[in-house]
Amino acid sequence: GTSRQIVQRFFLDAGSSKKYEFDLAATEKATIIVLTRSANGANFTLFKSQETITKVFVKPEIDTSNPQPYANEIFSQLAGPGHFAVDAKSDSSLKEFFLVSINVT
Repeated sequence: GTSRQIVQRFFLDAGSSKKYEFDLAATEKATIIVLTRSANGANFTLFKSQETITKVFVKPEIDTSNPQPYANEIFSQLAGPGHFAVDAKSDSSLKEFFLVSINVT
């Protein structure tokens, strides 16, 4: 089961970025999920220290003028120990809202 859950709100203005940093112990693993209803999406990058682990463009599967909420998994079973960061960058001209859920087991 989940031993802890970290939830961060990312409010991205036009062309802005936001970063959240967290640590995992040697025995911990994390799954990172982004939840949003953004029609334009954003680029999410996962780092360990300064090293890029993965880059994911989170956007809806179906283009629609009235997007439904959706979730996109950024990474599963991210293994500790280490210092990690999730960075989001929006190229949209609109204010975008994302929830980043980090489930640690």
